[in-house]
Formats: sequence, structure tokens, C-alpha cells
Amino acid sequence: MKLHRWSVGDGVLETGGLCCAIGNFDGVHKGHQALIGKARSAARTRGLPLAVICFSPHPRRYFQPDQPPFLLMNTHTKLKMLANQQADMVLEITFDAKLQMMGPEEFVRDVLHQALDVRHLFAGADFAFGKGRSGTMELLQEYGQPLGMVVEALSLILDEGEDIITSTAIRTALQTPDLELAAALLGRVPILSGIVAEGDKRGRQLNFPTANIALQDCMAPPHSPSARGLSPLALCASCLPCLRAAPRSKRILSLPQSSFLFLWSSLAAPSFHSSPRAFLSVLRAPFGTCLLLSFSLL
Repeated sequence: MKLHRWSVGDGVLETGGLCCAIGNFDGVHKGHQALIGKARSAARTRGLPLAVICFSPHPRRYFQPDQPPFLLMNTHTKLKMLANQQADMVLEITFDAKLQMMGPEEFVRDVLHQALDVRHLFAGADFAFGKGRSGTMELLQEYGQPLGMVVEALSLILDEGEDIITSTAIRTALQTPDLELAAALLGRVPILSGIVAEGDKRGRQLNFPTANIALQDCMAPPHSPSARGLSPLALCASCLPCLRAAPRSKRILSLPQSSFLFLWSSLAAPSFHSSPRAFLSVLRAPFGTCLLLSFSLL
């Protein structure tokens, strides 16, 4: 899978025509997977490459720079999961002042059509774009049709009920916390990944070794010890960050030896492990190694 980063003013990408799914794709949840699946089927039928269009930074971070961390996953994990959805490429559009000031028609004409050569586009039914989020799916279809662009909307609702699948709903479920609902919306157990970083050596004071993971802009696990569906991993992992308040850029999640429900130092690993020996090997991982956590349901 190829990654192309594009900003307003960069000019035309020679894509040869694309079938795309567009959105933020934070969490790559069941709704995202369904959307990409529809785009993938259309891409194969039309003989076009499948591209996923997303934005960086997340628009919410751009407009609210001082808001607490909220992302469900970092960029590295998101790209891995999009690759698992068989995307041929990811087009990461820089969300900046130039893009923010674009009107809906200008975005469709200048960015999607002229710069990226999008032929077929899929988006969630509530997708909004353009200055002041004034662009709707109806406008996207209206502006795209004269340009030869087919636009399709998908309603992201769980098969089992009426829960709308959104990243916001998953964040709420994780904060409640209700891991059963979060897992249902995600289509997998909740995960969190980050880079091993040097901490305050609290493990020496607590008398057990810890692995320290820099969360960056990802939301931390819930802090409630009575949370429904929380595993021992989540309980232990969520208590230690309270030991020290730190700036967002230096937030550290400490994972104690007693929690060994996740363990791998490579996102390409095929499955989770649960042995203390495997966990201790992760604790010896050098700074800079990327780890992935999984929260299992009780």
C-alpha cells in the first residue's frame, strides 16, 4: 500500500483515476470497514485503484488544539489497518487554513476532481466538508455528477440494532466505560498502540517492572476500577497514569508485569499472546519500539 501526503497547492497527483472512500477513519471501525468494502467492490468492478482519503491533523484537533487527547489510534496503526482492508493507497490531505477556507464546490472541483482524479467516491451519510462544514452528501453528489464523479453515501448502523457506528460513539463507550459496546462498534477488541519511552522509573518504587508507552494524541484507557467489561490489563494500565500529571506530548502509559493479556512488539504479529514470559520480553524492548495493547472482555 502506498501513502501519498497532499496539501493544497501541491498540484496534481498522477493517479490515473481512483475509486475512494473518504473520512477521518479514526479507529477503522465496523462502519469504516463496510464503507471501504463497498469502495473496494466498486474499484474491482471498474478496474480502478482503491484509495482511502483521510485528513491530517484530524479536523477536531485543528479547530480545538487545546482539547485533551481523543484519537482511538495513532497514524501508524491506522495505516496498518487500512492496509488490511486491501487499500491500494492512502491519500492523506493536510488539514490547514487553505483547506479550511475552501467552499464545498471548490473542494470537489479542485481537490477531488482536478488534483486527485476521483472517479467514484464513497462516504458516510453524515460526511460534511468545505468551509464551516457546509458541504453535505447531497451537495457532493450535485457537484460531482457534472464532473463524471459517482458519489455514494452509506448509513453506518449496526446490523444487530440501531446504534450508529461512529468514532465518537466508540470514544463514549470507552469513557463510560462499556467495552462490550466498544468492541461491537469496532468489530474487534479495543486496542491502543504507542512507542516505548523512558518513564519516571515508578516500577522500582512499586516493586514490579513496567513498560512505558507514549500515548501522544491517543485517548488513555478508562480510569474506573468498576468498569463493566474491563480486563485486569485495562484496570492496571488505567490506574498508573494518575501518578503523574504531564503535558499531552509527554503522556506516558505504564503497564505493570501483572498484566500480560497483550504482547507484541510488532503490529505484523498474527495474534495476541498471554504468557508472562512473553510480557517480560516486551518489557526489555528498547525505547522506540512500537507496542500494541488489546483489552479483552470479561
